[in-house]
Amino acid sequence: MTSLKMTRRALLSSILALILCFSMLLGTTFAWFTDSVTSAGNVIQTGKLEVTLEYKTPNDTEWQDASEGPIFNYNNWEPGYTMVRTLKIENVGTLDLKYVLTIVPYVAAATGEPNLADVIDAYMLPAGTDMTTAVLDEQYYVGTVASLMADKDGAAYGVLYANDADKAGASSVECIIALKMNENAGNEYQNLSVGGGFSVQLLATQLASENDDLGGFYDEDASYPVLGAGNVAVKDENLDAFGRYTIKVFNANTTSSGESVYVGTLVVDADSVETDAENIQVIITKTTPDGNITYETDESVQTYDISVTGIKVGNTTPIQVYLYVGEGLNITHLYHEDEEITDFRYTNGQVIFETNDFSPFSIVVSSEPVDESALDTTVPVAGVQYHGDLVGEGEGKSGLDTVYSFTAIHTPETIKNSIYKNWKCDFYVSANKDIPTGKIVLGGNYGEYGWISFESPVDAFANTSR
Repeated sequence: MTSLKMTRRALLSSILALILCFSMLLGTTFAWFTDSVTSAGNVIQTGKLEVTLEYKTPNDTEWQDASEGPIFNYNNWEPGYTMVRTLKIENVGTLDLKYVLTIVPYVAAATGEPNLADVIDAYMLPAGTDMTTAVLDEQYYVGTVASLMADKDGAAYGVLYANDADKAGASSVECIIALKMNENAGNEYQNLSVGGGFSVQLLATQLASENDDLGGFYDEDASYPVLGAGNVAVKDENLDAFGRYTIKVFNANTTSSGESVYVGTLVVDADSVETDAENIQVIITKTTPDGNITYETDESVQTYDISVTGIKVGNTTPIQVYLYVGEGLNITHLYHEDEEITDFRYTNGQVIFETNDFSPFSIVVSSEPVDESALDTTVPVAGVQYHGDLVGEGEGKSGLDTVYSFTAIHTPETIKNSIYKNWKCDFYVSANKDIPTGKIVLGGNYGEYGWISFESPVDAFANTSR
């Protein structure tokens, strides 16, 4: 009996000791061999691609920014006259780049007519050449202005390295350009202009000079910004019924079917045009976005620079812009520089808005799928034209007092989404004078199907659908 008690006491003591050990263990930690390594200062930052074009006249001591005005500007040329400019192209960014300098005429020369650009010879000389003693001969001759305009490789091209790059290549290049009217040009070249005026356009893109971790030149196929140009002569015959000019902009390239690539349209009120302007010209290029634009991680930015010549300085009349950016996009914001534009439409691949100031415009595009049912698929209308030749009675006449035509802005890419393809159109026509009910007749021209008549009369004060 005593032995059994002793055994129980020993067992109880062991259990208590074990519990005590566990309770003490709960307040301790295990010891393991450990080590750590921290990599600090990691950086993922994009480089900056930026190029400038500056010039000097023979009388200038300081460089002038070519983006602020014309490089060549003289309106009294004659055979033998020579104009000299020194140009400087500089890489002021952090990325190596390649560039091309193009000359874009406002108006294509008419076939069979004298072209002043054919008798303006261009010469390129080293910077610093004393032009008072230089002889403009074959060693400096680069072609006529017409041939440089037509050269698909550009009037000049080259590569420039970033200022901070550890490379032997230059970050800037200078040269002298001399334009001289051929002494043999005849009287047929009097009172003409080169392309109705022209733009000197400098385009730049990435140079395949850096390797990444995959060992290849990842940017060897980098292309220049898409360039679109359009022009209209400042003449009464080009005004629509509301006193506006319509300038359509197309890319120099063509589609596989040979059609021009549509870039955009501007509608300009006649009151916005400079008094002595002969043409209104529009150039659209892609560029880098303003650094002050904010957007979400699931969004991207596309920026377009719209350059317009022939508009009054300080113009306050809104100009309508139709900018083709692509279909099926989920556009969340539109910016003018870093200022948001809230009043805009996106329809059939075009962003439509009004502005009187042409600096870069940026769209913010979300990666979220677009709600196709919510897209605006109406077709914008521009180019309202009065047709006096159809007014009145008789053969070929309409029998009406007034005839206007309204042309829908379309491209091959947007026709497939057109509301016209289903033979249904909604019209809302407003007029600045009283029109009695029953005095409006609607008709339409649908491609190869010709003119189509609608029900008549039409309520002059109601929307109509057919």
